[in-house]
Formats: sequence, C-alpha cells, structure tokens
Amino acid sequence: LTGGYNTVYGVMIFTLGLLGVALRKEKGSTKYYLFAFCFFIFVLLSKYVIALVMLIIGGVAVLSEHSRFLRITIFVMAFLILFTFLFYPFVLQSISFAISDLFPQGDFEGNRWHQIGDLIIQFRTGNFTSNTSLSPVTRIDLYKQTFDAFVSNPFWGVGNTGTAMYNAGEHATVLDNFAKYGTIGGGIYFITRVLLLVFISKLLPEKYKKLYGVIGVMYLVLGMLNNTNDMMISLMMFLAIPYLFITNEQDNGDYLW
Repeated sequence: LTGGYNTVYGVMIFTLGLLGVALRKEKGSTKYYLFAFCFFIFVLLSKYVIALVMLIIGGVAVLSEHSRFLRITIFVMAFLILFTFLFYPFVLQSISFAISDLFPQGDFEGNRWHQIGDLIIQFRTGNFTSNTSLSPVTRIDLYKQTFDAFVSNPFWGVGNTGTAMYNAGEHATVLDNFAKYGTIGGGIYFITRVLLLVFISKLLPEKYKKLYGVIGVMYLVLGMLNNTNDMMISLMMFLAIPYLFITNEQDNGDYLW
C-alpha cells in the first residue's frame, strides 16, 4: 500500500519539513498542514514502527523549536516519562498492554504494542528474549551483532565479507559503516554527512536554519537505527527539503503546487 521502507522514511523526513514551513507561514499554511497530515497517515498505514516513532518525535521537536512554551512542556513530559520508566516501569507496561487490547487478537499493531510492553520490562531486568521476527529485541540483537563486528577490528573494520560472517549489517547505516570500515572509514562517513548538513544549512534562509538542523539530527539518528543509504531518503534530506525552504523564504512564497 505505501511502498518500501525507503519511500516511507523519505516521506517521513519530508513531512517534518512541511510541518516546519506551515508553522512559519502567516498565509496559505492550511494546505501545508493538510499535506503533512496526509503524509502522516501514509506513514501510519505503512506500519513501520521506527518511521512512525521518528515522525512523532521529530514533529514534537519541530513544534518545540517554534515555541518556547512547547519546549518547556515537552521537557516536563519527557522527564515524567523517563522517571516513570526508571522507577515505575510497570505503569508504562500496563499502558502498552491496554493499547494492545484495543486491537483484535493477533492484529499486527496489537502485537507491536504488546512487544513494547515486554521490552520495557526486559530493559529494566536485563533479561532479553526474542521469540518472534517482529520483536524489537530482534533488532537490538542485530545491532549487537554489528557492534561485535566493529569491536573485533575497530581500527580498519571487517569489510563486507566480515559483516556477513557476523550476520550483521544493513540495519543501521552509521554502525554498519563503522563495522565495515572501522573508526577511520566510519568516522569519515559520519563526519561528511554532518558537514554536508552544515553546508546546506548555511545556504538556507535564516528562519529555516535551525529547523533544518532539527530535521538533520533526526536524519542522523535514523541512520543509527536503520539503513539510510537510499536515493529517496537522500533526495528528501539534501534536495527536496532545502528547495522547500528556499522557495518559501517569504511568507507569501508558495511553490507547493
């Protein structure tokens, strides 16, 4: 229905740009909000949990960047969630299970929420188990395997064949590059991405520089959680969003259609 995960992640990143433009326009913002909402539904229907979570967190970050009151509110909420997770994790687990019960038995989304509830307790106890390919713990296992590959040869890396030996790779671009090419190659990859974001940011109108930085951080975090070496994702981050910001420098600028 929604295409491959690269399309979904690309749309997710572009949605943050649309939301940022809508917040800064005095006139004609309605259709930007509408497009952002439609793309949110697109990501929601894709059932890619990382994309949905990143979109929600990114959306909150974009909103908080625009409003001091929202920044304070979000900080307080984040503190309360962290406090609950550290000292009363069963509360968050109960909430996850309650949401899971809202879905029909065996439903994909219901299973996801149930797995999140299990994962909360597993994080607190340190007793990780993985008995389904859909489990978030399975992804954590894959991250660990890639990290083990990096640790085995941190300076030069293990190369493409080495990551295959460790059953690692293709699940987190940043970590994958460190595992394959070591500290030198992985560091060069990460630094060049950061420098490219900084370079593009300097070309943007002043009111969009900080916003692009926020979206850039989400892009880098996404690269630590999933594969971002894709043309769709790169086009959105390095071409489509800068074009959107530049062509909407003035409040009456309107190049969406």
